[in-house]
Amino acid sequence: IGLIPRINHVLFYCLEQSRRAGGGEAEEWSGEDGRSGQANTRTFQVTASYLEIYNEKILDLLSAEGKNDLRLREAPQTGVFVQGLSHHAVDCAEDASDLLADGTEIRSVASTRYNSQSSRSHAVFTLAVDQKYRQAGGEVMQRSSKV
Repeated sequence: IGLIPRINHVLFYCLEQSRRAGGGEAEEWSGEDGRSGQANTRTFQVTASYLEIYNEKILDLLSAEGKNDLRLREAPQTGVFVQGLSHHAVDCAEDASDLLADGTEIRSVASTRYNSQSSRSHAVFTLAVDQKYRQAGGEVMQRSSKV
């Protein structure tokens, strides 16, 4: 089993453990200013994207429209990104595995002298995890990570 499937399963295992441990449930809080509310309400959203770089072109392997020749951009807030790349909501490890398999089926392949199914391209499968939670003071915080 490869690295991507292992990371996929560990990621969703950890998210489920966090939900079970109370990370997904609200806890009551009282602030020094007399205000009260709920803290540590955590929500997680996972999205997947899959791109291929072939003959110096960036292709979206998960797009229903077959988006070809996407552009690499850079923004001050988010950094480097691929403009127009599709992102798909993922609820469990199986969903991510299915997207990976679907995109892999349409990757560019051509035979070589030693391998009849050589990929002939580079591919990047990304799982993005966005976490939102409310601190004891009532401030909503957000964290984002990509694997």
